[in-house]
Amino acid sequence: MFAVFRRLFGHLTQQAGDPTGATPATSDLRRNILRAYRRRLMTGAITGKFQREAKIARRRYARNKTQKLAKCLRQGGKAVRLSKSTLLGRFNPSPILDRLLPNREKQWIPIMRRDRDTIAEVELKNFSIIEHPEGTVQAIKKLAEVSCVALDAQLHFADAYCTDIAAYLVLAEVWPALSHVYRGGRISVPTQKVIDAVRLRSALSMRFPREGENSDVWAFPLHRRRPSKISKSVERNLAPQTREKVADGFCEAVDQWLGITADLELTEEGRAKFANLIGELLDNAERHSELSKDGSWSIAAFMARRQEDGQEVYRCYMGFLSEGTSIAESLQTAAPTVRSEVDEYSKLHERAGQSKDTLATLMALQDTITRDAAATAGSRGGIGFQDVLEFVTMFGATEAESRGPRFTIISGRSCIQLRPPYMNGMKAGPGEPRLLWCNPSNSPAVPPDKDFVFDIEDHFAGTIVGLSFVLDSENLRKSINA
Repeated sequence: MFAVFRRLFGHLTQQAGDPTGATPATSDLRRNILRAYRRRLMTGAITGKFQREAKIARRRYARNKTQKLAKCLRQGGKAVRLSKSTLLGRFNPSPILDRLLPNREKQWIPIMRRDRDTIAEVELKNFSIIEHPEGTVQAIKKLAEVSCVALDAQLHFADAYCTDIAAYLVLAEVWPALSHVYRGGRISVPTQKVIDAVRLRSALSMRFPREGENSDVWAFPLHRRRPSKISKSVERNLAPQTREKVADGFCEAVDQWLGITADLELTEEGRAKFANLIGELLDNAERHSELSKDGSWSIAAFMARRQEDGQEVYRCYMGFLSEGTSIAESLQTAAPTVRSEVDEYSKLHERAGQSKDTLATLMALQDTITRDAAATAGSRGGIGFQDVLEFVTMFGATEAESRGPRFTIISGRSCIQLRPPYMNGMKAGPGEPRLLWCNPSNSPAVPPDKDFVFDIEDHFAGTIVGLSFVLDSENLRKSINA
């Protein structure tokens, strides 16, 4: 309430054209504001055995608070209570934010020099890497810009539902570098449920009014991996590798989803294949996100039950994030044969409307294309993305176009959005690699469709993958039987 009356005074003096508060009219306004504030503090019934003492204490409290507000108003509204986290705020480097905002450190204003009268507001609408990749990256950039200059800011999540967990992985990754300026804001209950279920509430410094049951959300919670020498566990070299535990946990989550939606479960062969798929993706993230082959990654997923057109629909979302080098940058250290293939393809379509890096990123989706020279020499590796697409297509089989599988990848300034008809790599024959060139003839000689393969304005330092699909029991059984 203190802040409300302080802002009210500042707003009215600005309207009156007297921001310094020096005129007689402003003095009268100040007295009226103080009277109203004190009356507000004195409202409310007091009953009970010690009501006389309580009334005396309330009058004393109201007098002290009113004196503080009077001092604040005389000083032009400069007195603002700052939290410890805000006072201790310092510029924190972030690979993602520093590439999105190259002059971020120069733009960063020390906390005590920031404007104390203005509350910035940022709205995240269509916050989805899957459906709105460029707009979502620009929203993250906007958060960085505001955190450099604002003392107090509110963050509003305008979407009714969470339609992509990958975007929230990016938000959690950069959150520690946002100077603790974001406090409060609007967020829908369904989105709260997802953030709570995937255990992002702590990572995003969120406190919800009340904790309810997440009975319509089933999550594989946030898991992260950090480079070596950061873990303090004395048994870190003896314990199973993080990616192996994550892969097993992911299999259990998918098993749960299948049981809920179709009364099915993964076979032993299916569990092994899926665990290998997740393990390879995370292994690639470790080896490719840093040239030292010791990168970091984050992963989370959830299934939500929603009502659509009078039907219960089970929508699944998965997100993978690796911070550091982009796919195109990592391919620069690939084996000579791989680099030659990438260069040849990029040169062939250099006038097609996509950058060399974006064409290289599309090349990385093909089987056998890998940065790892040892894997290339051994004729292995480079199959992770095609396995993911195969998984999504099989589990997300549906006849409804609005419920079809979606796959989006952002890496550097490159973006690839895969939807039917460009979801599955095709083989030229038995034993041949799966290839997906995103054109009607699925030919490397034809440029990829610019609606699916394109450049974005800002550079994302790393790789983010978001995918979604709907689990439908009838279509799932048909897919399995086929």
